[in-house]
Amino acid sequence: MGFPVDPTLKSLLERTNLDELLAPDIPAVGDGPVDGPSTRPRPRIAAAVLEQPPVEADPVDYEIRSPIARTFILLMLGGPCIFMGMMLMEKCWSPPVEHPVLSMMGTVWALAMIGAVPYRLLGRRPATPVTRPGPGTSVQSLRP
Repeated sequence: MGFPVDPTLKSLLERTNLDELLAPDIPAVGDGPVDGPSTRPRPRIAAAVLEQPPVEADPVDYEIRSPIARTFILLMLGGPCIFMGMMLMEKCWSPPVEHPVLSMMGTVWALAMIGAVPYRLLGRRPATPVTRPGPGTSVQSLRP
């Protein structure tokens, strides 16, 4: 006993070759010729390009000068960072303190979290940006 089948669906199933539709389309492993390695030559780099000295980047000043942007960053980024640092500090030293070394390491991490954003925004920076010496320059030539 089965479900009643619509006569049009039954005639469609009788006309359809399901074995052909359900057969996998993946060819067998040994059915075709194997392509050899590519015969295309590798591109060569011109000697003039290799002899060029590296180009130094321009010094970039990363100071945020706008007081509105500084205040926004201090509140939106520094506020949660300071709050999470204070929570970590409280968690490190709330009783019972089982591992004092881990509590000290947590304290150092918490202090870094608390002070990182304010130091970056409000800390004093040198008047001239410090650059890395490139080829042919010395550290003394970069100092004012």
